[in-house]
Amino acid sequence: MLIVFRNNPNDIAKENIAYLKDRILINEGKKQLFGTQFITNKQNNKLTPRPIKDIKNLEKRRKEYNLPLFLDYLEMAKSHNSKQIKNIG
Repeated sequence: MLIVFRNNPNDIAKENIAYLKDRILINEGKKQLFGTQFITNKQNNKLTPRPIKDIKNLEKRRKEYNLPLFLDYLEMAKSHNSKQIKNIG
């Protein structure tokens, strides 16, 4: 995976780099590194993370990129997803 920055890479928030890396990896059919990408089961509307590489070191990677703890992020994502589903329904 190659990411080219047109501007100074220090101008880009590290957490945004993590989201972009995960999105690219998932779209390439690979496992994500930071656990930022989820999928919603259409039958029960349950939000689950897409596959994560080296889950043992997930929190270490998240911390390096200024991301919240994974379980906190998961709860936030579930809450956001639930609100979206209610707005659609």
